[in-house]
Amino acid sequence: MMEDGVAKERVLKAIINALEVKDGFDQQLRQDIADDFFPPIAPDAAPLTFAENFVDNGGTFIFCEDSNDMINKLQMTVKKYNLDNIFCNKSVIKAYLEQAALLYKQDIDSHDAYDTGIMFCECLVARHGSVVVSAASKTDAKLLSASNNIIFIANIGQVVSEIKDTIKLLKDKYYNSFPPYITMLTGPSKTNSIENQLVVGGQGAKKIFLFLINETQH
Repeated sequence: MMEDGVAKERVLKAIINALEVKDGFDQQLRQDIADDFFPPIAPDAAPLTFAENFVDNGGTFIFCEDSNDMINKLQMTVKKYNLDNIFCNKSVIKAYLEQAALLYKQDIDSHDAYDTGIMFCECLVARHGSVVVSAASKTDAKLLSASNNIIFIANIGQVVSEIKDTIKLLKDKYYNSFPPYITMLTGPSKTNSIENQLVVGGQGAKKIFLFLINETQH
């Protein structure tokens, strides 16, 4: 048990030291190769692997020691990136925003512009640095499809190694009552359909933020 604790602490420190200040993305599109071509990802290494791949995909990764740390870093991130018109529809997230003294809106139907959507996710796939998210309502779907920026809040217990782990997780959680919309986001949207130039955010979110809390549940 002592060795497990030391290993976990080493992984978490590596995340903080290597990724806290890393921002931006690698413009080369990476080839999607089958999981079987890669060596297995050990559970203790999954958070670091996810964080590295998420940042390489263009995401902004923020590691948080606990919920209070997340609230403080959320406040700083919103100010740093000038994120306006924050929309959310989850009571727990509303409480976080209120503790951070951040204004938010929950009725997005009456607004044409959605600057920032903030939500939870189903899980995080380490292999691809992807965020798996579901939408159980039209509001959730609009936050995903129409926000210029998306903020995800997750905990370290939601990191899985492979896509196949995600499928099992969703089946165990929802049985036969799946949400109407489930998707996997791998970095900000990218398209080359606009004058044959690679454009980030041309048909979706320009920036994706991930706050990973070192707790097993929200």
